[in-house]
Amino acid sequence: MKKLLALAVTAALSTSAVAGTGVFGDVSQYNKKSSDISVAGAHNTDKETGLQANYRMENGFFIGAETAYDWKTDTKGILASSIGAGFRYNINDNFYIMPQIIYTKQDRDSYFSEWAIEEDDLDFTTEKYKVGNAWEFALQTAYHMDNGFFVAGRYGYAKSKDMFTMQHFDQFAGSEPELTQTIKLDDKIPTHTFDLTAGYEIAEVAVFTATWTHVRTADKLSMSVVDGIDPDFGNDSAATLKVRGKTNEYKLKAAYLGMGNVIPFVSYTVKGDYKFTGDAKPLNAHELIGKADNVLEVGVNVSF
Repeated sequence: MKKLLALAVTAALSTSAVAGTGVFGDVSQYNKKSSDISVAGAHNTDKETGLQANYRMENGFFIGAETAYDWKTDTKGILASSIGAGFRYNINDNFYIMPQIIYTKQDRDSYFSEWAIEEDDLDFTTEKYKVGNAWEFALQTAYHMDNGFFVAGRYGYAKSKDMFTMQHFDQFAGSEPELTQTIKLDDKIPTHTFDLTAGYEIAEVAVFTATWTHVRTADKLSMSVVDGIDPDFGNDSAATLKVRGKTNEYKLKAAYLGMGNVIPFVSYTVKGDYKFTGDAKPLNAHELIGKADNVLEVGVNVSF
């Protein structure tokens, strides 16, 4: 049973990067204080398309929204949609802090199959895994130097109520599979996200950034076990185990500023492997570890 909990951690970590510029766009890259409306679109080599829009008021209040679509044949559909609000408080002309709140709706389920309990060598079939909707509370800050260099940081804390059901079937030669056990999880998964960005802007020419993103999750999760033959037997059986996971991403980005309010950009993201510690680890780790892929993305941002 320990191995199954890693599914929840994997789903939480894997939502860290999809196509797009984020709910509030590239707010940390430009030291703007005037009001404007901006929209952005991007597409990456993971066959994901992101669309984003935000409204910046002169008093520092932000509202924004973003959605991402997956074009891959086996997982085609909307990945997630987010809305958020934030307030940029200028400490001085070069330094600000910006508290944020973001709500993300997950628009599809994730499916896994043929996981096993290591101790008993039993095959399981997953009926359903649903990544829950999440609230995130975050704080962002940035400092822009007069010579064009800038640094930015962001911390976000989110919780999503994830649910999955896994079923164990016994099958003998010449007979139909028989359900013998169901394992369920229904818990809130916390996710911590840290972003650090360094960049340089050449006025009316280009802006270059490098960003490190660290995502981790850790919690005590409860799982219940229900007997497949006699559902009343074992309903009170449960396990509470510690589960931890983390991953890192590194992103390089360049944007061209020579077209006025139209800003085309390109980015390249190096995705790190999943790392698991604690009581829960995936048995078939080869399907997760060492499978990190790098992503090239192109897009454009337009301001009004």
